[in-house]
Amino acid sequence: SSIVLRAGGSVVNGELKSGLWRSEDGGNSWKLVTREIDFDGSGPTTLFGEVMVFYPQDPNLVVTGGETTGLFISREAGETWTNIALAGERITSMAFSPQPNKHSKAPTLVVGTFADSEFEALGLGEPVTPVEAPGRIYWLKLTNDKKPIKPSKVAELEDFGITNMVFDTQMNFVNLATTRGIYYTWGHGAMHARRKVGTSNDRLFTAIGARPSDKWSKFSCDEP
Repeated sequence: SSIVLRAGGSVVNGELKSGLWRSEDGGNSWKLVTREIDFDGSGPTTLFGEVMVFYPQDPNLVVTGGETTGLFISREAGETWTNIALAGERITSMAFSPQPNKHSKAPTLVVGTFADSEFEALGLGEPVTPVEAPGRIYWLKLTNDKKPIKPSKVAELEDFGITNMVFDTQMNFVNLATTRGIYYTWGHGAMHARRKVGTSNDRLFTAIGARPSDKWSKFSCDEP
């Protein structure tokens, strides 16, 4: 069957009402599956935020992040959802590693978050539900042994936000487009740094891509 997921919301009497719907027939019919994940659908987080990603090696595994309620996971192609981490943070970008963890064989997920101060700095206004967390980068191993999933924090910077990311040819190497230039992490999140050659520092980048080139990748990025 063709599984499609969609999410949305609206502000009613000053309160955010949202939900996530699932279709098993390519979008001809829809079923509401949860209202636990907060989606706005019209505020500044529609540009940077409210993300959903399927795991390429297992289409039953999907993750999503709304306004502020954290990271949710489904192992049933979106039929049921569980909150696993990062409540109170504004998740704006996620990507799965092309290969699972070589030791545990668990899927590896990278998550980027966004400081609310960056929306105002970019002239986008305030989100409907404010948070006070800074911008952060996390790595997670999504094990399936029912143990709590603990995010590994790679970076934390004030006035900083992740807008996009892409894995390199080297599976433990991630390039990130941010509100403050291009960053990268490697060593499964053990380190992070800003790219200082060939890109503008302290500038907003919104798109990033990579293509294989010998043992490493050549990447491209775009700023508005």
